[in-house]
Amino acid sequence: MEDKKLNFDLDFLEKEQEKSPLHKGPKIEEEKEAGAKPNFREYLKSCFRDFPAFCDKYLRVKNPPYLFFIIWATGAATAVDRMSDFGGSGWLEVWAIVAVAGIVAGYLQYWIGGAIYHLRVKWSKGGDNFDASRNIYMFSGLPLTAAVIASLFLNTIIYGNKYFEYGEGTSIDILFFFVIIAALIYSIRLSYQGVMFIQKTEKTRAMIWFVVLPAIFYVLIFSAAIFSEL
Repeated sequence: MEDKKLNFDLDFLEKEQEKSPLHKGPKIEEEKEAGAKPNFREYLKSCFRDFPAFCDKYLRVKNPPYLFFIIWATGAATAVDRMSDFGGSGWLEVWAIVAVAGIVAGYLQYWIGGAIYHLRVKWSKGGDNFDASRNIYMFSGLPLTAAVIASLFLNTIIYGNKYFEYGEGTSIDILFFFVIIAALIYSIRLSYQGVMFIQKTEKTRAMIWFVVLPAIFYVLIFSAAIFSEL
């Protein structure tokens, strides 16, 4: 009888301990980790490693992790691209303009460009997730964004104010011309993969709206830029 009573008492204590908040620590920590913001480096790696899976995990919602940074970086790259003539500005002034203009340009692309992108999704008989369309549009452009910003950064480091004072092309500009073309092709590929996987677009229509027409558009842009320099 004493043994049975002892076992009963120990079982009772174990049950009380399980109910105690002090013994819920590991579970709470696991839940926190599950909802925590991912490491930025790993986040980007997963974006480029498997973009459809990345879209499925992060981009279906309205505010995916690091969205503001992606919006700013996209806008900053657009600002760099529009500043064809630096007008003798110094590197500090140029980067200040890029930083501020990046916020405005980025949100214009997010809202207006994202809306147009979603129309292309609908024309491709895709889904109704507007947030997913905007997010795919912004995140698929990361390779091109990174290439443009990296070009300006390296020119600033190597040439300093001379690059902005004279506004002449450098060996870095020539190298990054090809890098940007490669990044553009990669961005188009990511965009196509994202809308096909997440929005379930019709393959032929998606190929036209997200591969063929963007490719023609950029070929015309690059051709015009090359001929203007001749």
